[in-house]
Amino acid sequence: MVDNGKKAARHSPDGYLATAEGRAMSSETALLQAVLAHPLDGDVRCIYADWLEDRGDPRGEFLRVQSALAHPPENYEARVALHIRDRQLRETIELAWIRQLGYADTPTPLVDLQVPRRVIDLLSVLAAVNHQATPLLQRGEELVVALAEPSAGAVRELRQETGCRITTTPVWENEAADAAAAYYAAWPPGGGGAPVVVAAAVETSEALRTSTLASEWLRTLLREALRQGADLISLEPLDRAFRIRFQCQGVWREFDTPPPQIGYNLTAEVKRLANLEVDDSSTPHRGEIEMLLDKRPLRMQVETLPTAGGERVRIHPTRTRLLNEAEQA
Repeated sequence: MVDNGKKAARHSPDGYLATAEGRAMSSETALLQAVLAHPLDGDVRCIYADWLEDRGDPRGEFLRVQSALAHPPENYEARVALHIRDRQLRETIELAWIRQLGYADTPTPLVDLQVPRRVIDLLSVLAAVNHQATPLLQRGEELVVALAEPSAGAVRELRQETGCRITTTPVWENEAADAAAAYYAAWPPGGGGAPVVVAAAVETSEALRTSTLASEWLRTLLREALRQGADLISLEPLDRAFRIRFQCQGVWREFDTPPPQIGYNLTAEVKRLANLEVDDSSTPHRGEIEMLLDKRPLRMQVETLPTAGGERVRIHPTRTRLLNEAEQA
């Protein structure tokens, strides 16, 4: 045996020599085939991990973390540190390789980590739900938080609330909201009612989050329209998608496609800014938006038109203003 769980293997001029089988394995293909041929042999996996780590490949550390997680330590700090590292490494490794070796597609869910109450209490329920955040581990002045969207603003707010240096770790799919609801409903401060409060906060937070994303999308596409000198911006709901196009000197160009839910909220955001009836999508409307974009004034004419797929919106920036702003950018 060698340190850090490395099994009996010695270097040869061609690579590794697995002493248990007495044969040299010099390529990754041979090592991988040996692992697949002996899936329960931990020694073979450790030899493969050695080979990968010697080449600076993070998959080597991933194999060691998986080996440790197969027999996790009883101490919470040590155990959750392994789970945190597992999440971080998965961000850098191809899923196909993980599947090939028989590991789960996703890490252990946050709700299954059994985070202690003393760690959960470091974050208020509102902060946890608003940011879809779950505190996992405190190490001195550092707090490791599973964060759905680790923006600089979210990290700053969590730092101000906790007084800790915030380190984030990846979140999979919808587990952040599930974890916030589970942990903060499981220990209701002062007794009943917490599950209802958390559920309401989750619903409100999701609505605010979607509205905020729509507002960010609008500002982003307006900046791009300014850059390209667009005459017309078209927001078009399709059957199962949402399309954004710019018309530049008679030529249509497609902008990035937002998720459908963001697209529909994008339409609502434009109508709100134009002082149009947001809930009325059955009749055409006309309006005007005057707003500041990056501290610069912008005026836009807005038209809405009901279609079979939903409400189409056309935005006509004032051409002279648009070109002047583009020249200043």
